Amino acid sequence: MENFWKNVQITEGCWVWLGYKDRDGYGLSSRPKVMGQGSNRAHRIAYETEHGSIPAGHLDHLCRNRACVRPSHLEPVTAKVNAERGMKARQTHCCQGHEFNEENTYRKPNGTRSCRKCHNENEKSPEARARRAAYAKEWREKQKKERTPDADLAARSVLTWLQKKCPDGPVSTREVLIGVRSQKWCVLMDDVNIALAALERAGAIQFLPPPERPPGKRGRSPARRFKVLPDALVTPSGP
Repeated sequence: MENFWKNVQITEGCWVWLGYKDRDGYGLSSRPKVMGQGSNRAHRIAYETEHGSIPAGHLDHLCRNRACVRPSHLEPVTAKVNAERGMKARQTHCCQGHEFNEENTYRKPNGTRSCRKCHNENEKSPEARARRAAYAKEWREKQKKERTPDADLAARSVLTWLQKKCPDGPVSTREVLIGVRSQKWCVLMDDVNIALAALERAGAIQFLPPPERPPGKRGRSPARRFKVLPDALVTPSGP
């Protein structure tokens, strides 16, 4: 096999066979067949060297480069699937009529391709937006359930951070928010509110009355404002 790999040019993408190729573009090795069995096609030899025998009997080049011998670019398939994929690879347009040119073609990591225009249109559809919103809601609920911090522990960790950041004081509201949001457990806005409420109970901050909203104004309520008290750097006692 040492002589085999001397005929292979290894790049970040395909591993190209530099030796002799047949009329279809497949690399051919000089390795003889065993008892008349096997194949001397280079990509099959490379795959069998790493993975053993080919269960489905055929190998499909996912990168569509017949001279490639990289095992990760080869997938065992049946003869029917291999023929269907070969026909699809010769398509010049997608099912919606968009041309597979360099600008409109996206190459996936496994070597297959897709239409960029169809992908962008699908991502803008109501179904795609609803799917993303459902996923985001599920993720937020999961994070809230798993990572909501203990309130007193949150206050102590934030004040410890502020003591290192501002050992001589004073502490500004901006530094308090940075201290809260820099904690590993602070993932959601609910985590910020829990920590700020704990800091208020510890005597480090004081919430200010919310500003009056004009009648009929719609939209999200503004974030709660607060001021930092003089004894902000006094660490609260444990429970």
